[in-house]
Amino acid sequence: MIAFKTDVHRCLAASIGAVAVLSAAGCGGKEEAAPEVARHGWGDAAPVVVVERTSGGARFTDEVEPNDEPGQAADLVPPAGIEGTFGTPGDADLFKVAVDRAGGLRAVLDAVPGVDTVVQILDAKGEVVVHGDNGGANVAEGLPNAPVEPGTYYVKVVEFVKKKPKAGDAEAAGKAARAPAPYRLTVTYAEPPGIGEEREPNGNPEDALPLAPGGSVEGYIGWRRDNDWWSVDPASMLSLEALDIDIASPKQVKLTVRVLDAKGNTVLVREARGRGQDLAVRGWKASGLHRILLSGRYSSHDRRYAISTRKRALEGDDEVEPNDAAGTANPLAVETGALDGKRSAHATVGDQDWFALPVGSASVGYNIDVSPSPGLDVDAAVVRADGTAIRESANAASGATEKLLSVPVGAGERLYLRVTPRPRGASAAADAVYTVRWSTTAYTTAPPPAPPAP
Repeated sequence: MIAFKTDVHRCLAASIGAVAVLSAAGCGGKEEAAPEVARHGWGDAAPVVVVERTSGGARFTDEVEPNDEPGQAADLVPPAGIEGTFGTPGDADLFKVAVDRAGGLRAVLDAVPGVDTVVQILDAKGEVVVHGDNGGANVAEGLPNAPVEPGTYYVKVVEFVKKKPKAGDAEAAGKAARAPAPYRLTVTYAEPPGIGEEREPNGNPEDALPLAPGGSVEGYIGWRRDNDWWSVDPASMLSLEALDIDIASPKQVKLTVRVLDAKGNTVLVREARGRGQDLAVRGWKASGLHRILLSGRYSSHDRRYAISTRKRALEGDDEVEPNDAAGTANPLAVETGALDGKRSAHATVGDQDWFALPVGSASVGYNIDVSPSPGLDVDAAVVRADGTAIRESANAASGATEKLLSVPVGAGERLYLRVTPRPRGASAAADAVYTVRWSTTAYTTAPPPAPPAP
């Protein structure tokens, strides 16, 4: 707050119009919320103009140096804001917050032109609780809902530099020198989460929040190594129902989703190929409590992810997840004893589907066609349980059918069809599908040799 209480303010009070023009100019052209202007008087004195810099309920004050260590940190009472300056490369500023409630603390550092920044929240001992680093220079950094309890915390803002000049190295210091870089930091308490919204802390399996089959939830990947756990109990689902899961990603985050069983074993993984790529699981079916672990590379303080689920009745030849390895492979034959058949499957980013070929009492040859929907590319192979390929097909053309012909399978031999979808583009390609058609040929003599490798 800026107040003039002597002859200066009396002079300004006589020129209120000039003050209004100065305020509108933003004090040097900086864009900010319109300041609050109040008029106060003492006795017969002329009223005083008091300009308060506010934004989003936070009142801004100027940083006071030195403040590089916890013992030098100025007090902040949320909602509060700081306008400070990174004076030299690698500069760090700390601010002390006396948290008076359990919940979430939100800290946002506006983008600083030409400067790569980091935001951290430290505990009373100065240990890092959470670390926010979304990217390089010109990127706003923030922590949306860092979990806190009543007590002392510090908000630390840092200019990130790969290598600070050594003390006394004038040449290196000269190369790294730049003009002071102003910044703007806002610290508030996060809004209490509503129905279907993530509640921190939920970074451990025992803190998993419920996600009902058919329901939806939202949350933040809000800082480095932020893990969000959700629990799913399929007990309410019918025996012929499966769950379709969609995960909408914030544009700054490269997501990974894992599904784990009650013993903590990972049964399914989907990993985005880049920032902002959505993920999906189609036809997930399980018994007993499972947990979903959502994590990501990079973070986002201003955009949430969303997990939505939908129950779906399975058709007879539909693929069922998880089937990403030999131990969870779907049977290729829907009916026991069949000599031919068909399976239908969805193709999503990060997916790989395994189908177990029937084990027979005699040697047979398998003819397998894998036909993807237009625009979808798939690789197909007949493999052993350890992934060793017996026969492979990888047609480079999108939408082209992959053919595996006369694949020899010995009596009693267990082999698998492995299909790797390769959806293109930034979407999860959740609506892309492929169809497997297969048939067998009985051998009256020894099976033919495998064709030479291309």
